[in-house]
Order: sequence, then C-alpha cells, then structure tokens
Amino acid sequence: MLFIGCVIPPFRSAERSGEAGKLELDYSSSRRPPGGAQVLDADTFQRMLIALQDQNFYKKGIAGHKNEENATAKQAKLPRDDMQALRMVAHLIYVTALQTRALLECFLDESDREDCLVTLFNRIADLHNEKVFSVRFEEKDQGEQVNRLRKRLGSLVFFPWIQPEQARFALWLENVDDRAALCAIIHLAKKERMSNIQKPRWIKADGTEDPLTFGLPRSGKLRDRGRSDSGHEGSISTTSRVS
Repeated sequence: MLFIGCVIPPFRSAERSGEAGKLELDYSSSRRPPGGAQVLDADTFQRMLIALQDQNFYKKGIAGHKNEENATAKQAKLPRDDMQALRMVAHLIYVTALQTRALLECFLDESDREDCLVTLFNRIADLHNEKVFSVRFEEKDQGEQVNRLRKRLGSLVFFPWIQPEQARFALWLENVDDRAALCAIIHLAKKERMSNIQKPRWIKADGTEDPLTFGLPRSGKLRDRGRSDSGHEGSISTTSRVS
C-alpha cells in the first residue's frame, strides 16, 4: 500500500500519514472459483485476444505497415484503457492457466503484465497449473517480478503450493502473511529434507546479517508470537528445491 509514493508501514492507518494525497493499493482476496466453474470457450477467448491485439495495432497505426522492422519499432504497449476494460469484465469470466499465459503475451510492458495477472488471478479455474504463467515472470530479474506479485497479491495467496521447486522468496518478517509463508516453506522442507531450503539469508531490521548458525527460526515462534516480542524482524530470502 502506497500513500504519496511511500509505503505505509504495517498496522499504521492512512490517516496518520496525512489528510490528503494519492493512495495506491491492490485489493487481494483468497476467494477461489467454485468447483466446475465454466471458463471461456476457445472461440470466445480467441475473439477476445483478436480484439485486444487489433486495438494494439490499429490505435498505433501499425496495421498494414509494409516495413516489418519499422512496425516492430513503432509497436507500443497496450493502452491503459485496454487494461481498464479487463478490470471491468474480470469478475464476469473464468479463465484457465493457459489462457492467462496467452493474455499476458498481449502486453509488451512488464508492469502491464503484472497488472493483468493481479486482475485475473482469482478468476483462474485451474490454479494448480500456475507454473504455466508464473514461469513467464521467473525468467527475468532472478524472480524479482514474482516477489513483487507476492507483495501485491499476498505471499500465501501467490504461494506455489503445488510446484514449489526452484521458487525464490523474499519475505519481510514484520508482515504476518510473510511469516506464515516462511512457516509453510519450513514445514514443506521438514516433510522432505531441510536442505531443500537453499541459500537462506536473514537481514535483520537493523541491517545486520544473521549467520543462521542454528538454521532458520522455528516455525512455531514465527507463527505464534507477534513481531514486538519475537525478535524476528527484517527480511529473509531463500530458494526452494524439491527432491
């Protein structure tokens, strides 16, 4: 949550940050599509893709351009009104993971792709196939895009429950959601092997790095205690591997 371009600390109300300014936030829910939700059929989805792509070309005057190199150079990201159109109909449709991947490819700008996924995430009927579209964000920036999406959607909402292999995490321990996600990572590793948690790094709130001599904090302490008395603050980054 941003207020006048600054992150609002947890447990702090917007009123204390000021009486006027621009407030930016994402409304994220854990609600999922009901069982048997009807996704867009192939013909309807194809028409939707064509409409988006045609607007991209015709609005920028690229359609019918004879010089392919010049056309590529002039091609721009989808206009923001197209993103707004998706937001207006997202609550009326359900899509598959593969259809989500195809929609992401309609956007040329990284931030627009992130907005598209945030808009459609809770409308994906087969979320167990999330690797199909999440890999689109993992290919670049060493997982930084995925971590931005976790901040926007919630670490538990966008947690890779089905396929956690090679997932990178950057978690802030002052956030309840991030502490719960770290607990889930530790529990998953205990079921297989603790060495699946690779290269953990804990930067404390004061900027110092904990050597993790005895490993990561116990999940029970992270879950049961508040940040004021647990002593577990700062950020933890790690990579998950499955055997």
